Amino acid sequence: MISFALLAVIQIQTGPTLPPGTNPDLHRAFQIVEEHLSKKEFNQAKAKLALIPGMTVSFAWNDGNVPAADRSRIAVLREDAFRIWARRAPGLNFQPKAKGNIKFSFEKSLANDPTSGLPRGIALFFSENLLEPRLEAVVGLKRGNPLETSSDVSLLNEFVFAIGSYLGLAPGPFLGTAMGRSDLPMQFKSNPDINELASLTAIQNATIQLKIAVDKKIAVMPARPVLEFSPAKVEQGPVVQGTQLEVTVQLNNVGNSALQYRVIPDCGCISAYSGSEIGANSSTLVKVKIDTKEIAGDFSKHLILVSNDIREPLKYIPVHVKTVPRYHFISQPAGVVIVEEGGKDVEVYLTSPKEKPLNVLGVEVVGNPGTATFAPWSGDLADPQLEDPVKPRTGVKIKVHLDEPMTSGRAASTLAIQTDDPQYPVIRFTIFAQKGIVVLPASVFLGDVGKATRTTSVILSRPNKPFKILGIDSDSSYVTAHAEMVTGDWEYKILVDYSGKAPSGDLRAMLTVRTDDPKQPKVRIPVMGLVK
Repeated sequence: MISFALLAVIQIQTGPTLPPGTNPDLHRAFQIVEEHLSKKEFNQAKAKLALIPGMTVSFAWNDGNVPAADRSRIAVLREDAFRIWARRAPGLNFQPKAKGNIKFSFEKSLANDPTSGLPRGIALFFSENLLEPRLEAVVGLKRGNPLETSSDVSLLNEFVFAIGSYLGLAPGPFLGTAMGRSDLPMQFKSNPDINELASLTAIQNATIQLKIAVDKKIAVMPARPVLEFSPAKVEQGPVVQGTQLEVTVQLNNVGNSALQYRVIPDCGCISAYSGSEIGANSSTLVKVKIDTKEIAGDFSKHLILVSNDIREPLKYIPVHVKTVPRYHFISQPAGVVIVEEGGKDVEVYLTSPKEKPLNVLGVEVVGNPGTATFAPWSGDLADPQLEDPVKPRTGVKIKVHLDEPMTSGRAASTLAIQTDDPQYPVIRFTIFAQKGIVVLPASVFLGDVGKATRTTSVILSRPNKPFKILGIDSDSSYVTAHAEMVTGDWEYKILVDYSGKAPSGDLRAMLTVRTDDPKQPKVRIPVMGLVK
């Protein structure tokens, strides 16, 4: 027979369930209160309720380490952070107090984070001592490597993050949300997203339930959902690109209360299908589908598990897939093709896996004019682009004749190739045809200039067809130029120097590069700028 004392223990229920995305410090605060309740230490439980955030947040502010000229500006950023939270969470308000729930302070810079290796932008210190602030948030006035002054956006986001942390939210995986942050300079303001607000509402509801248990002196056991998963890493491949993969991941709740969770892939090519809750000492399977259509070669992403695990609310399952490319192009000659009188013939090899050949139905040349024919092919061929040695390959050989471009310059000829694969009905390969000597970019833009000198450059190129520069003339006394050889004797860097002496207004100049090519003895380079 079970004793009445044992029966009483068995009948004690677990405390209220906190939602996914709750930080371990709030879990710990709930457990402290619940441990007192489980022992029927109701006065101690009531006292420890002070560790749990409410809708009124008091704050202390210590800006003694902030330069005097910056103090008012940074205080405005703090108020902006308060407004961001108050707008999204009605009823939430902030009050200054000598010993606040949150104490904000500042340091010139903070110690490096061992994960990122970068100086922390913020350091958080939670305390369970009721005589101390619940959270001290120390903000770095400088961040990054090398150190640079934290921008207003970065400081604002750190304040938003600190407030969310005090309210019980865990760090999030995505920038732009309240709990998504970086130790690097941040460019976009943070705002609570729908999931963070839902978690905050659930935290508030759980807090109400816990206070009721304290007020009514109801004994409860601490709720401890604990998430484990297998496999530790999803490994797939090698498979032919375009294969649809399906795997399963098992989630186990080895805790004593319901585990709530969300599965978030960090890539649109991964989808996950699952429930949202696992009972105590239970398991579930998550179906994961991976679309490899856009994955060529090695691919590494993650499944993000957001849960109410008391230890780690954010877990990552690595996903590694290796594919054999569905197709690959090898061009002879490779790179930019010089096309002069009579045009130029180019051979393009479209290779595909032997076990899954890609058949070509038609080829069209788009852009710079040309014609193309194709036929099945197999043979030994190297791939200089991938530094792959000569080896047997199979696929389709496309013979392309490029017509001579109408004018000097570089033009694109794109092969639009129709195939029998419904996943890749049209694939494209671009050949760059060049006539003559080309300036890259076609002109020089100096931008806004003043009385300081400035130097910029362009490239003069005709791949694998040598030419010499005989001199460079300028029609402006404010702009000069000289040449430096870059690659062999067919590519040069033209260094353009501005003297800093031009009058205010538009600056216009024309450089004339003289060459030894009888067909293109002069190449002109426009120079533009605005003198202020």
